[in-house]
Amino acid sequence: MLRVYHSGQLQENINLDLSPETSHHVLKVMRLRIEAELRVFNATGEYFAHLKSVSKNIAQVNLGKRIEVNTESDCEITLLQAITRRERMDYSIQKATEMGVSCIQPVLTQHCVVKLNQKKSLQRVEHWKGICKHATEQSGRLKIPQIRPILSWDDALLEYGNTKALKLIFALAASKPLNKIESDNKNIILALGPVGGFSDNELQKAMLNHYQAVKLGPRILRAETATTAALTAIQIRWGDLDCN
Repeated sequence: MLRVYHSGQLQENINLDLSPETSHHVLKVMRLRIEAELRVFNATGEYFAHLKSVSKNIAQVNLGKRIEVNTESDCEITLLQAITRRERMDYSIQKATEMGVSCIQPVLTQHCVVKLNQKKSLQRVEHWKGICKHATEQSGRLKIPQIRPILSWDDALLEYGNTKALKLIFALAASKPLNKIESDNKNIILALGPVGGFSDNELQKAMLNHYQAVKLGPRILRAETATTAALTAIQIRWGDLDCN
């Protein structure tokens, strides 16, 4: 059943107009007809709904019974994701959302090949927000991860310096595996590098800011593969992925 996000107030037995963007998706892309069933959600909850009417290309739905949903991770994960080329970064953002992160902080590092001016940076952030929204709808989550404005590596270390979170940085040169990290802290900051990884200088700066360098197995992974693999490992170790 189609799930759509709505930023406004939700409660049982009310009619509401979906946004123009969501209406277009419901009516033109998914081609729902009057009385079609769907689900409407935001961070406050999820509801059964049906398409009641259409006026000037705006879909109006009637909300029914509230649905009990428990799909948010036990972990509060902030992902410091080095920016990669467009399709690869889109994939990383999508999979990070599906894997339950709370916040995604895009960062520019020494080995990033992507160069963005201020206008393109703002456009790219808005694009990533859209990917987060659609991935949240698809994955059954209620909360859309926050996408923060792009920061340099130094500024990102400063921005997240004053926190009691468990700070992890995946590095090719690291020797410690994730299962050797002794902590029950479910508030986690995870740093992942671009193609080529972090420079030695960037890694040293992270260590000075209390990041623990960990390895992600013996193989060299693409940046977008590393995002999924690292978050999977963290959710198994501290979160809600059950392999038993």
